[in-house]
Amino acid sequence: MSAKSSKDRATLCAFSFSDGRQRRSLRHKPNSRYCLPHARKARHPEEADEVASEILEPISGNFVSASALTQSLVSLFSAVAEGRIGPKQASALAKVSTVLMKSIDAASHEFRSVYIPSY
Repeated sequence: MSAKSSKDRATLCAFSFSDGRQRRSLRHKPNSRYCLPHARKARHPEEADEVASEILEPISGNFVSASALTQSLVSLFSAVAEGRIGPKQASALAKVSTVLMKSIDAASHEFRSVYIPSY
């Protein structure tokens, strides 16, 4: 590769396909190696643990309250709005939260009926 073509490649995305082709899109930022779509994909695995800990933090104990579940759903909504979590994954987590909310209601009713006789 000549010096001129390598200099021209310096402003292009560093992503290469499995067959050896190079991406021809411009880099997202001057100090970035990738174009915007590939920069997001490269950042995704790093953020996955952070997003998971934000969502799970309120409901990580032995007892899950309705307010803790609501706080987790707010974190989930925020992560979806920021594009840090995909809509399919968010939909699955929302369905699980629906089941959790129903079980919280059932457990609350059971507790009241067993331990509070006048209920």
